[in-house]
Amino acid sequence: MLTKSAALHCARAGYKIRVNSVHPSFAETPMVLEGIARAKDPERVRAGLARAAPMGRMGKAEEVALTILFLASDESSFTTGGEFMVDGGLTAQ
Repeated sequence: MLTKSAALHCARAGYKIRVNSVHPSFAETPMVLEGIARAKDPERVRAGLARAAPMGRMGKAEEVALTILFLASDESSFTTGGEFMVDGGLTAQ
């Protein structure tokens, strides 16, 4: 609710500030890949993370970055108070 509250405050006050939030799940980043590599059974952990998302794979850092790029661009000029899940459908289930 913080995103929505801040977005409403800024809009009603006439500030030219849009407030949105991005919520990624596991993405193939160096930190996540290192954690997988340290596991007793790395392939099992990797497969489990991939299965957690209905799309059947982990996300990529670039996919999260592209969502943020959209929100920072003029193409999202009428978008505020949004919560963007970049999680392959994980929270939709």
